[in-house]
Amino acid sequence: MDSASSFDRSWFLALALLCAGGCGPSASQSDGGLDARVELDASALADAPDARSSRCVQASLQPMTIDNADDVSVRYRARIQPEIGGRAFDLYLEMNRYGDATYVGTFPLGTGPDASYGSCAHCVMALYGTTLEHAYFADAGSITFERDPFERHLSLSMVGVRLIEVTFEGDDLHTVPVPGGGCIELADYTIDRSFPPPEWECDPEAYGDGERCDCRCGPLDEDCLDPSLPVARCMPAQDCIGGFTGGWFAEGICVDRCDRDAGTACPRGGVCVDDFSGDLCEPDPTRIDRTTPLGGTCAEGAAHCGIDTMGFSRGYCDVFDRNDRRCRPVCSVDADCDAATSEHCFTLGFHQGTDDAFGLCTPRFPATWTCEGARYEDGTTCDCDCGAPDPDCLDTTLAERGCEVGERCVFDGACATIPANDTCATSVPLAMGTTTGTTRGARDDYTHVRDGGGCIAVEEDAPDVVYAVTLAAGATLDVSARADFDVSLALHGPDTGEGPSAICTRTSTRCVAGAEATGSGETETLRYTASTAGTYYLVLDAFFSELLGSFTITRRE
Repeated sequence: MDSASSFDRSWFLALALLCAGGCGPSASQSDGGLDARVELDASALADAPDARSSRCVQASLQPMTIDNADDVSVRYRARIQPEIGGRAFDLYLEMNRYGDATYVGTFPLGTGPDASYGSCAHCVMALYGTTLEHAYFADAGSITFERDPFERHLSLSMVGVRLIEVTFEGDDLHTVPVPGGGCIELADYTIDRSFPPPEWECDPEAYGDGERCDCRCGPLDEDCLDPSLPVARCMPAQDCIGGFTGGWFAEGICVDRCDRDAGTACPRGGVCVDDFSGDLCEPDPTRIDRTTPLGGTCAEGAAHCGIDTMGFSRGYCDVFDRNDRRCRPVCSVDADCDAATSEHCFTLGFHQGTDDAFGLCTPRFPATWTCEGARYEDGTTCDCDCGAPDPDCLDTTLAERGCEVGERCVFDGACATIPANDTCATSVPLAMGTTTGTTRGARDDYTHVRDGGGCIAVEEDAPDVVYAVTLAAGATLDVSARADFDVSLALHGPDTGEGPSAICTRTSTRCVAGAEATGSGETETLRYTASTAGTYYLVLDAFFSELLGSFTITRRE
């Protein structure tokens, strides 16, 4: 568990330390049986689970409340009835985020990580006030979550839950059963309700009650996401939507409805817009630019433009795709846009509770594209040197356009000179000392993967170049390479007359040595002693298609 969750877990411990000797009566005081252990026969319960169960306090729960919620833990609390040994205990359900933990499903209690507070992801315990002096922890039963409890919605059932008296030990607060301690058996319990955010201003029981949408209560009531429920605290014929103060859907606000397709305008002279909640009368006038037509540049901060004489917004200010504040037509599908100018519908979202998209028409090519718009991703040609990469260039079977003879289009959309030593067939001799070169403009000809008979454990899918080395029997090749990217080296051979195409196959089945042990910017070293004289081909490569550029390679005596 991360440190934030561990800090939250220490909440109980910190309060316990603050309350030591000062919060409620101590065990040394005369409490009339406050300690449940005093009422039970310790010798009978110490090592006999059945005896413990027969002497447990039978209890039920009062209504559940949310006690704490953050990004790493959530805690719910309910008062236990009756009192335990004359003290009012609360049941706590605390969920803590672990990397591999899940929170929807059925979880047995008292086993695995959930057997101790020091490791539990689904913690069930009972405490008296804020002190750990008297605590109980679940050792039997199960808890089932139908919904993620971190959503502030508790939809769960608890069956056969038993809690035994424990102490909290060590820095990790692991739980240790008290010998002869007391226990609590809870009646089976179910709950399905939402808990409002802290900013909620209305009756907490009204939030997410499934009866009506309570508007203007601060945060948007989740009931307002159901259009079939009646709306409270708004004028007749108004709906409640999430406003924009503090982010999307942060505040429940009342709005008038309209219908752009049917021509039903806003009743009070507002502007009808298309948004997450469908057609509505925009309640925030600062989001409306009433003067900018389609194709113009919107005022700073505006979202809707192209307002016609009926008060319908026909455009969105583009602060999304091109981010140039251009007033662009609203759309639902590509067919709503101008195909002749290579426009498509850039989706902003979907109408609440539906699959109906809404967005704005923008050019389907990037803003930096300098070639004809229709050529971008046309499925027929890789267009290079157009200011931005053409997705068509990912298909190496398509013809290239835009580069000169002796050039090739690389992943960033620019033309690059093809290295002379692009393949084994065009390899150049590797001289002693340091040689500089580049893989920019080369193709990915060899993979070297070990499962295919090569000599490197992972596929090398980057552009590669090749050097030829002639070795006598017993001679050693000692070579290293370094680049700003993660290079690899693979040695193929020997070529004793078969020719490079037979030695250098796609999967490098004639690879005799490889080096792929370091990372980006580090040096790879390959040493190989030839058992057979001949020509060997040294391939400089990398594992990812976009890893390319200049390198240095050094051959030592």
